[in-house]
Amino acid sequence: MINLLNIVNFKYVFIVLPNFFINPTDWQSILTTVCFYFLMEINPLNYFRNLIVIDSLWYLFDGLLTPMFSIYLSNFGSLEDIGISYAFISMTQGFFSLFSDEAADFFGPVKTILIISVFLFFKTLCFVFVTNIYQIFFLQIMGGILYAIRLPAYDAVKAVLAGKKKVVEQFSRYNSAVNFAIGIGALLSGVITLNFGFKALFVLLAFSNLAYGLSITYLVRLDKKV
Repeated sequence: MINLLNIVNFKYVFIVLPNFFINPTDWQSILTTVCFYFLMEINPLNYFRNLIVIDSLWYLFDGLLTPMFSIYLSNFGSLEDIGISYAFISMTQGFFSLFSDEAADFFGPVKTILIISVFLFFKTLCFVFVTNIYQIFFLQIMGGILYAIRLPAYDAVKAVLAGKKKVVEQFSRYNSAVNFAIGIGALLSGVITLNFGFKALFVLLAFSNLAYGLSITYLVRLDKKV
């Protein structure tokens, strides 16, 4: 059972988090503290709980970029271009999701997650080198395809690890943890961007994609159900 009080911890709430507002440049200690409390939740005998930890850490890094991405796009195009960019990734993902089961059937869910995570690593890293809005459009289309393939494979893994007991309760804890992680990422995103620029966000998310694929592969090998 995941205990959110262990993740948040009163020490974090009353000491570390207020320090963010007093000294916003001290983002390193906040990020380290958050990661530490997530890692404290790892339980070798509870694979779904470990999946919650892995996903929460990935969503934390995803949350770093999400609030800043539209601002980043505004450096390359108009408000209309920003809307088109989001439309590209969403509509591409919606279309290719219709055919994504074939990849999971061919490689298996776990290998599919690992392969796509490697591609997402390179795709995300490419944002560091873009010079115009058309390159961003291309990367958004690629992202839509890759997420369309990875998400159903991941859902299959998540369903198996969740098992049949207290499924609703487990998914409620999952949703609570990942949304909490996204919020922390969003809280830190502005500070990291101001100190290190947008490129740092893409580099962090790129490596988190790679670590995510490897972590899911290792976790499923331990469980041996998928």
